[in-house]
Amino acid sequence: MNRKDLPALCKQLRRDIINMIANGASGHPGGSLSVIDMLVALYFGKMNLDPCEPVNPQRDRLVLSKGHAAPALYACLGELGLIEKEEYTTFRQLHSRLQGHPDRNKCPGVEVSTGSLGQGCSIATGMALGAKACGNPCHIYAVLGDGECQEGIVWEASMAAAHYRLDNLTFLIDHNGLKTEMMWNRSSQLWIRLSARENHAASFVKRLKARAYPSWKIKWAGMARHQMKSSAGRRSGNWGNKA
Repeated sequence: MNRKDLPALCKQLRRDIINMIANGASGHPGGSLSVIDMLVALYFGKMNLDPCEPVNPQRDRLVLSKGHAAPALYACLGELGLIEKEEYTTFRQLHSRLQGHPDRNKCPGVEVSTGSLGQGCSIATGMALGAKACGNPCHIYAVLGDGECQEGIVWEASMAAAHYRLDNLTFLIDHNGLKTEMMWNRSSQLWIRLSARENHAASFVKRLKARAYPSWKIKWAGMARHQMKSSAGRRSGNWGNKA
């Protein structure tokens, strides 16, 4: 897909997300809307994934660790043709394939059943380690929420990834600054101390880099100004003008 078409696609998928949640009378609109640009950039601009061969062993994998943002994932899978868009009206309905959290046993294109926050990160680490051991050239992308990063399992997985030098693994953090019960920065005051000259997103990246993990730095300022750049230099790509 042409990069210039991505902003329009994001707008359309946001409509799909809202309609999906409205039809189901339940769901997480905020976390789904905040992550859709990231998922579109991956599925339609970055990942090695052929919808005609959805189970190709060498395909790149995306693990949506913040499983409550399932509507955003379903919107992308529908656009890829892996599920029928008519199914959107069944979101969160009994016996539907489109449950409130993604189920890999029911929904095509879902790599991992997620919902228990933090676990997607460690599962993705295991997938990357297994791919390395088998000589599989695929790349694993794990999309996390910022509040979820308070889970200890996230840091344990990050340290394991650094220890095994998993350069086939990328963590992406949807830093929307919100959690279900309160603002992220308020709930994090006891977890991390911030200086007056740095925000908590920058501090989080510093923690990852301190563990020698080849983390990716993402700047989101509207799809037209997206930049995805690998600090390790292994892979890089730009969407629109540099931020």
